[in-house]
Amino acid sequence: MNQPSELLRVASRLPGGSSAAAQLDWDQERAVRVFILASVRLYREGLSRCLADARSMSVVGESANPASALDVIQDLGPDIVLLDVGMAHGPPLAREIRRKMARTKVIALAVSDTSTDAISWAGAGISGYITRDQAIEDLVATIERAARGEIVCPQGVVASLLEGLAGQDRENIASPKSRLERLTMREAEILTLIEAGMSNKEIARALSVSLSTIKNHVHSVLRKLEVTRRFDAARQLRLSAARLA
Repeated sequence: MNQPSELLRVASRLPGGSSAAAQLDWDQERAVRVFILASVRLYREGLSRCLADARSMSVVGESANPASALDVIQDLGPDIVLLDVGMAHGPPLAREIRRKMARTKVIALAVSDTSTDAISWAGAGISGYITRDQAIEDLVATIERAARGEIVCPQGVVASLLEGLAGQDRENIASPKSRLERLTMREAEILTLIEAGMSNKEIARALSVSLSTIKNHVHSVLRKLEVTRRFDAARQLRLSAARLA
């Protein structure tokens, strides 16, 4: 009964059925198309059911796998991607979605109001934040506004952004952490494997890609991190981890 085609069939049997079906069809076309990307199944299904109650929303897909989700998102072309901040390499993933699908907006779910989190996600080009204490009504409103092209940011996150930006100086702007944020999701994954001591051949086997592809990614990682050696790239990752610990 949840499928649009079934709803249209039922609507057509109601009094004034053809007009009711036409109205429902029109509503479906106007609905904001949403894709949910979160690692916890219960979280995804709960969000999907809640958004299904909003007439202005249409959940077109969901996934727990960032790598395979990118292809699915490209095929579906949703208006909005809801991205759980608990996903691995969250900001690089959001940046990759925006790079490949400029018209698709990304909303970060369950963001903390610390300046570090706020700035990281802002740098990824997201269109909205949902903090951990906001309600479904806030999420629906944020999706609708982001779909209209607005940037939606709760007051607590705005304060954190201002605080974080005010505290940045030249050294912080050029810090290892900010350079790491230039990496795509795949590049960040490869850097993690480099830091673990794996060779290019080992990384290629682990990721089931060609050696030449890995060499190209490693070259891009070194260029973006402004280093010439794998050791120095791995060192930047360790330094960033130490700062956040």
